[in-house]
Amino acid sequence: MTKTTQNVNKKFVALMLSAILIASSALIVVSVKPANAALSVKKGSFDTITCNPPTAACDHTISEIGFQPEALILFTNVDLIPNSGFQAEYNIGIGFSDGTNDRSISARSEDNQGTSDTGRIASETSILKVLDKTSNTVTLEAGLTSFNADGSFTITYSAGKSGTGASVQYIALGGADITDVKVDTITSGTTAGDVDYTTVGFQPNFVMFMYTRQNQADVAQNHAELGLGFASSSSEEGALVVVSEDGENTSDTHRAQLTDSVIYQLTPSTGNQNAQADFVSFITNGFTLHWSDLPNNTDDKFYYMAIKGGKYKVGAFTQPTTGTAPFNQNVTGVGFQPTGLLLASFNHEAASTIQTQSRLSFGASDGTNDGAMWAGDKDNVGTTDTAEYNDASKVIRLATEPSTTDAEAELESFNADSSGRFMLKWTTRNDATAREIIYIALGNT
Repeated sequence: MTKTTQNVNKKFVALMLSAILIASSALIVVSVKPANAALSVKKGSFDTITCNPPTAACDHTISEIGFQPEALILFTNVDLIPNSGFQAEYNIGIGFSDGTNDRSISARSEDNQGTSDTGRIASETSILKVLDKTSNTVTLEAGLTSFNADGSFTITYSAGKSGTGASVQYIALGGADITDVKVDTITSGTTAGDVDYTTVGFQPNFVMFMYTRQNQADVAQNHAELGLGFASSSSEEGALVVVSEDGENTSDTHRAQLTDSVIYQLTPSTGNQNAQADFVSFITNGFTLHWSDLPNNTDDKFYYMAIKGGKYKVGAFTQPTTGTAPFNQNVTGVGFQPTGLLLASFNHEAASTIQTQSRLSFGASDGTNDGAMWAGDKDNVGTTDTAEYNDASKVIRLATEPSTTDAEAELESFNADSSGRFMLKWTTRNDATAREIIYIALGNT
C-alpha cells in the first residue's frame, strides 16, 4: 500500500467517524422530549365530547400536551365558543388536580332577572363541577382519570353536559423540576393566629387556593362566591374574591383583592368580610397560615394545590394608563425567566376595602398559547346585568358588563435578564384606569 493510499484511507476513516458523531448528536437532540424540561407548561383548550353520562363510556383524552402532566388547572365559562364575543349570563368554573385528588368550585348569576338568581357549588371529587347558568343544577361534571406518559391527560364525565358547545381551557404543568404535588382541603379551625397544615407531606414552593364559603362539598347553595389565592413566600401572595347575593330585587354584588393575604372570604348575602388569612411560610410537611379573621363557619372548606419544585413568583402590577394600543408593557422583578404565567384580577384599582360590582378575570400563557376568561355581574340594578367572555387568544381581559372591553393583552415574551421579566402587548386600552392584576410566574430551578 502506497503512502498516498494510506493517507486517503486515514482521511476516509476520519470523515466516517465525524459523520457518525454528527449523526449521533443529531439523534440525541431529537430524542430529548419536552418532559425532560425542568418545568414544562402547556396552555391549551378542548371542547367536551358527546356522551350520555353515566350510562355511556365518557372518557375523554386530551393529547398534544408534549409531556406527562404532574399538575392540572381547568377553567371554563362552559357554553361559550372561544372568541365569540360577550354573552349574557355569568358562569365560572375552576378546578385543579394532582392526578389523584380533584377539587373544583363554580359560581353563577342569571342575566335579565327582576330578582337576582345566583348560586355556587364546591366539589372534592371533580376537577370540574359547574352549575347551569339559570339554575342550581349541575351542567358539567368531570373527574381527572389519569396523567399519561404519552403527553396527554384523561378526564371522565360523570354527570351533566358533555356535548357540543362546552369549551374548557387548561394549564398543564410537568417536567423534572416538579417532584411533588398535593391537592387537598383545609379548614381554619377555631383558633385565630398561626395554624400549621402538615398533611401536605412535603415542603412546597408554591400554593394555590380556591374557596366558595361552603362547609359542604357537592351541595349547591344560593348566592354566588368564587375566591382564589396564591403564595410563593410570606411577602409574595395575593387573593381575590367576587360575590353576588341571591333573591334581591336590586342586585347586590361585591369584589375584593389583596396582595397581603392568601385567603379573603366574603359573606355573599351581605358582601362583608367573612374570613382573612395571611401566608406565613412553607414548612417541612406543608405550610403555615395566619388567620386574622376566622370564618363564621370554622369548618368552611378551602381547597389547595401545593407544588414542590420549580421557581415561582407571586406579584402584582397595574394596567397602563397611557399609550395607544398596541403597545408593550414590561413587568420586571420576577427574578428568573418565566416558562409560564397566570394572571388574575378583580378589574379595579388597588384597594384595601371591599368594592361593589362582581368582576373577575383569569388567564394563562405558556409563552406561545394564551387563554383567558372574564365574568361580570353589575351591582345596584333592578334587572340583573351579567356577562361573560371566553378568550383563547389573550392572557387577560378586563371588561364591564354587558359588552365593553376596557383593556386586553396578550403575552409578547418571557425574558431572561438581570431581574427576570415578562412582556405583555396591550392590544386594547380604552380607558386610563390603573386596574391591579395579580401575576404568578413559573420557571425552572
